[in-house]
Amino acid sequence: MPQKGLDRGPAPRRPPKSRSVTTMLDILAIVAAFSALNLGLSIFNKWALDGSGTAFPSPSLYTMCHMIASVLGALLIMAAIASQRTLSVAQAVQHWLPLGALAVFFAGSLVLNAASLATLSISVNQILRACTPLPQVLSAWLVEGKAIQPRLFAIVSSLCIFAAFAIPLGTASADVRGVVFAVGATVLVAAKQSVAAVLMGGGKKKSAHDGLTPVALVFYDGGLSFFYCLFAWVVQPAERDASIAYLRDRPALSLLVLGVGSTMAMLYNIASFTLTKATSSVTSAVLGAALKVGLIAMSAAFFEQETPHTPLNWIATFAFVGVLGAYVYDRQLATAAKKAEE
Repeated sequence: MPQKGLDRGPAPRRPPKSRSVTTMLDILAIVAAFSALNLGLSIFNKWALDGSGTAFPSPSLYTMCHMIASVLGALLIMAAIASQRTLSVAQAVQHWLPLGALAVFFAGSLVLNAASLATLSISVNQILRACTPLPQVLSAWLVEGKAIQPRLFAIVSSLCIFAAFAIPLGTASADVRGVVFAVGATVLVAAKQSVAAVLMGGGKKKSAHDGLTPVALVFYDGGLSFFYCLFAWVVQPAERDASIAYLRDRPALSLLVLGVGSTMAMLYNIASFTLTKATSSVTSAVLGAALKVGLIAMSAAFFEQETPHTPLNWIATFAFVGVLGAYVYDRQLATAAKKAEE
């Protein structure tokens, strides 16, 4: 009879890594990339388009170069990774309408946001962009078929009200035209996120997405948006002529502005679609709003110390941050309740 403890048999195998942990680590990596690119691109766009920076005169041409970089980046990824080669003519024909809408929403949001940065401070721009959750809730209802929760709707409505009072209108940091552009960009971003969620198989109105991965959407989105931006650039003679003169007189600075901005935009587009697929359109809006609060604080503290803010502006800004915290908390409660039901 063998002694106890000598015959231990084969060494026990290490348990496989939990899929939920892997998924969480993947999401954290996506969130980190999205966060860095979101903040970095906002600051760079302000520097590139504002009169105190390089004063690049054409938001349409600036955005058009972003679209070219996005298409090239998507093609490089597809060339390097076989699993990402999911494009087909049949796919494009089947989904031509939502893909076209996605391109219009995306390009329009970028052009309007770029135009707003020419006349708005970063903090005012980001306050308005942080209101994305309200149009996102409405867009998720209209496009994705998701129900509107009264408590959630009340919170995001309050967010927009406080944002309106936080803006120092009539100062050098904010004018009406810039505010209209930023609000338009916010609405188009919400519509784009919901259309992308449906195309990638999210929401209740699920799409037979047939390989519509985040990289494929970046390819279609950038390719179709290029023509939208080209049209916008051609039909505006003043902007077109000014940009041509700028490229001729400052070739090195033009290459820096367009090259760096386009590369960051391409990476941001991939991260944005990937985040939407990994989570949801509303979650993406929440994260984007939270990041914008950080940028608002940084901008007001370090870059806009001379901007005149009334006591009402500051009270509304702090209330805005508080409501945004309530928004995030409400979403956490909803997620916990959903998991408890499963």
